[in-house]
Amino acid sequence: MGSMDVTEQRHIVIKTKLTFRDLFIYRIYTLYRKPFILLPVGLGVACWTRTAFTYHQNHEFPWDGIFITVFLLFGLPLVIYFSSKRIYLKDRNMKEPCIYTFSKNNIKVNGTFINDEFSWAYIARVVETKRWILLFHNSYNANVITKRGVPDEDLANLRMLILEKRLVNTKLMG
Repeated sequence: MGSMDVTEQRHIVIKTKLTFRDLFIYRIYTLYRKPFILLPVGLGVACWTRTAFTYHQNHEFPWDGIFITVFLLFGLPLVIYFSSKRIYLKDRNMKEPCIYTFSKNNIKVNGTFINDEFSWAYIARVVETKRWILLFHNSYNANVITKRGVPDEDLANLRMLILEKRLVNTKLMG
């Protein structure tokens, strides 16, 4: 179809479904981009270094260092995994396919158990990653639109529409 002017297009329809893996990776993504997470990760790496150095020096296995390292480096991702699993299993909206309809004035989200409509004014920013388009309402809550199975033309039209909106802190790939 070539390059279509978004102003001529009436709406962009994207059908998507969030899987448990999408939810888990999204939650890890949003957590590890926050600066405060550097503290436990840095402490975990420092503890691992101290443990390796202690073992090399004394040839004794420092169990306390191993437990602290495992807790700091793997504890938080495990907590996120199990909480994501609980959320995904309990929230029936998570498992259902959604249809996003984007127009110049608003965004509609329709699914089996959801029927929502909001204006672009409620979108604080948009971030596009390799896997998703994230429509942030604030710094914590976002609509996660998986790009899996979405035609390139629809993605290009959506990018043009988002750029037209001139949202602050928008990061698009294309």
